Amino acid sequence: MRSHALNARCRGRATRGHTFVEMMIVLCTMTIVLGGVMQIMKGARDSWQLTGSKSRLQESGRRMLEKIAADLRKSGLTNVAGQNYPAIWERQLGPENTPRGPLVATMNYSDESLVNEVFAWNGVGDHITRNANRVADEIVFQLPQDLDGNGTPLDANGDLEWGAQLFSYRVVQDAEGRPWLYRNTDVGGVLTEQRPIGSSVRSITFDVVFNDRSLRFGNVDIVIYLEETNANGQRVTAEVEGSVNLRNTKEL
Repeated sequence: MRSHALNARCRGRATRGHTFVEMMIVLCTMTIVLGGVMQIMKGARDSWQLTGSKSRLQESGRRMLEKIAADLRKSGLTNVAGQNYPAIWERQLGPENTPRGPLVATMNYSDESLVNEVFAWNGVGDHITRNANRVADEIVFQLPQDLDGNGTPLDANGDLEWGAQLFSYRVVQDAEGRPWLYRNTDVGGVLTEQRPIGSSVRSITFDVVFNDRSLRFGNVDIVIYLEETNANGQRVTAEVEGSVNLRNTKEL
């Protein structure tokens, strides 16, 4: 009898369920593990979304850069009403009526301070220094045009013919505070066309490059700084840069 009772107690002890404390420990452990897994998954998702947003922003910037470069490759030394072009001014981010800042670069070498400033840059003189703080710029230039109707933008002497329009690229802030890159066209100081090239452009800079005082600058470095907030509330930034050779650079 005693042996039978002992066996019964052992079987009862073996079939007994988990205690409440044991269940709570298991639930807490599972919660911590699942929470960690969810955090890892959220971090991976955020990283993936940030990478995708940055790639899209960079691709948008590259398309803008290609349009600017295509224009500037056709441009070169011209003169309108005593001003040499291409010319670059600082232009702070703001609405359309934001005034121009200091002249950064021009092909007019009568301003010796500009020439000396370029050659003082880090002792070698590769880049203009007026915009060392990376304030937004505006570049203004002309493009060749067939004025005599001979089918080419060259006159009878083989020289380039230049249209009356002045073209410019600059960043403009709209009424809602969003920055846009615009391509403006004006004739005789009157704006005739304003074309949006792309959005999310926080700033754009143009730096001239040359190493020989006897040559006008023939190369322009372009940097587009982009910034936006994606659908996940993440701040996304990107920079796109390139270099353009102007088509007609003349010696002094």
